[in-house]
Amino acid sequence: YLAAIEHCVKKGAGVIVVDSFSHEHEGPGGVLEWHEQEVQRLSKAWKTSEDKTNIPAWGEPKKARRK
Repeated sequence: YLAAIEHCVKKGAGVIVVDSFSHEHEGPGGVLEWHEQEVQRLSKAWKTSEDKTNIPAWGEPKKARRK
């Protein structure tokens, strides 16, 4: 990230936005994939639809992110 920021500064950028969390959410092993796995796991465990486990399924991924 530092090289990209330095490049932007040299080019005269007044504002630089660094999004370092996209890779945490997207792709294999990301938070979105983890959430989907939790939705499926809870749906089976609770014997209910995935719609009803969508919100509770965020518990484990968000808890791990806060550490």
